[in-house]
Amino acid sequence: MGKSGYLFELRKNPPIVTVINQTPSNQDLDFSLFWEVWNMVGDDYLERPVDRQKMMYGAIQGMVNALGDPYTSYLPPQVNEVVTDAINGTYKGIGAELGLRDGQLIIVAPLDGSPAKEAGVLAGDKILEIESNGTVGISLTEAVSKIRGEAGTLSTLKLQRNDNEKEVLLLLRVLLGKIKVMELRISESAGLGEILTLSGRKLLKKLM
Repeated sequence: MGKSGYLFELRKNPPIVTVINQTPSNQDLDFSLFWEVWNMVGDDYLERPVDRQKMMYGAIQGMVNALGDPYTSYLPPQVNEVVTDAINGTYKGIGAELGLRDGQLIIVAPLDGSPAKEAGVLAGDKILEIESNGTVGISLTEAVSKIRGEAGTLSTLKLQRNDNEKEVLLLLRVLLGKIKVMELRISESAGLGEILTLSGRKLLKKLM
């Protein structure tokens, strides 16, 4: 679907599909009901103005979900960029793993050598604002896409550690290469291994 988004399908040897961005000459379905509802929501919805771009993505997502295929889904452009970066193992951002705790956006872990780490960001820090916009109700994918950006640009975050005073940080976005497992420490007596994971996070894992 070009720059508007992608259909992401997890299958081996998928067929090659050529996508032509034009309206087909013959359509078997009557779309008048769709456009009637579209215009009704756009014109009469109480919480105006509505985000028609988001409505379009939602309509496409619903169409794909109607297939009932758990391996096929539609990825809007911002989400597709996040997924593509994850597949390629490279990221443009501040170098921090994010998460949600009881609906609150938090720093799970800053990556070693990253701008976030050098600025003193710690695991557990709450992210209250991204670019002066509050994070209440934000999804993890949306938060990641807002914090990421072109290398060399700045990301503005308002953080809070525990219940202490809030702090605004300007963090430089950089290109982060593929993050590899750096070390594995094994204690045979305790039966535990300390693993530095792909995200830069240390875990204690019970060895079987």
